[in-house]
Amino acid sequence: MSRFLLLSLSMIGLFTPVNPALAALGEPETSVAHDREVSRGTDTVRVLPGGVRMHRIVTPTGTYREFSGSDGIVFAVTWQGMHPPPLSTVLGSYEEEYRQAIRTVRQGSPSSQGRSRVINIRSPHLRITGMGHPRDLRGMVKILGKGPPGFNPQDIPPASP
Repeated sequence: MSRFLLLSLSMIGLFTPVNPALAALGEPETSVAHDREVSRGTDTVRVLPGGVRMHRIVTPTGTYREFSGSDGIVFAVTWQGMHPPPLSTVLGSYEEEYRQAIRTVRQGSPSSQGRSRVINIRSPHLRITGMGHPRDLRGMVKILGKGPPGFNPQDIPPASP
């Protein structure tokens, strides 16, 4: 596990530069309009198979995609850019579960190893993936069991409108 990537993901709330506020997982997608205004980004909406709505917000520092099901609830967020999104905002009520999963991964990784630039964390309700290097970080957080069966936000190309 890359120390840089783990550190980046675990320190989000403390040192994240000005990033857009994103819709929280498990919350209504109606907050996406606010996200676009706060980030000064552009928002395009695309309906994907299974009735999934993808909001793609492009900002000067990256691209953030928020996925909601036919019920209008955000079940996944992906990012690609210079900085990860403010995960404390993205995770909403799942923040503590995420922080516990990060602590568990960090405790189980010997400090002399972990050169991988990819993380894959699965907690009771979340799947969190991340990879990259400074100024090019990519990741996803998804609520397990939400969204259409077999749907994986990472299968949608990042540049996809």
